[in-house]
Amino acid sequence: MMYNDKNFWQFKLNSGDEIICEVMEWPMGDSKDMIIRNAMSLSFQWDDTGDQIYGLKPWFTMIENHEEYIVINTNHILGTSKPNGSFKKEYVDAVDEMHSLAKRRQLTLQRKTEADEQSFMQALEKLTQGLSEPDSDKNNVIDFPTKPNIH
Repeated sequence: MMYNDKNFWQFKLNSGDEIICEVMEWPMGDSKDMIIRNAMSLSFQWDDTGDQIYGLKPWFTMIENHEEYIVINTNHILGTSKPNGSFKKEYVDAVDEMHSLAKRRQLTLQRKTEADEQSFMQALEKLTQGLSEPDSDKNNVIDFPTKPNIH
């Protein structure tokens, strides 16, 4: 997927989170709200040799497709930067993988829903077949009174 470099930003938030995302709309007028998508949280750790290892993961759980947007209040942003080229490649790869996993998860859910619906329809059909069969024992049926003046 291609990303527009001018929309590609890195933010340090006052929560301590550091995110890389696409800015879709900057605040306008008195608004403090900014709209972003494909927000990935940046993290790092040290490996056994003392080098830093960077990782990217979705910033919001289950907000993982290209049509889902996040609103950030700009009062929570401490700093902004344009990410360097190596992070852009890592970001694009991570977002593509996130989208791929989301599609697979959605397909699995759709298949499970279809199987559940089919199972439900089979159970309902079996239940309604039992209702359409005549009573085999007429002795347990009480006739309704036929007198015209029932109060």
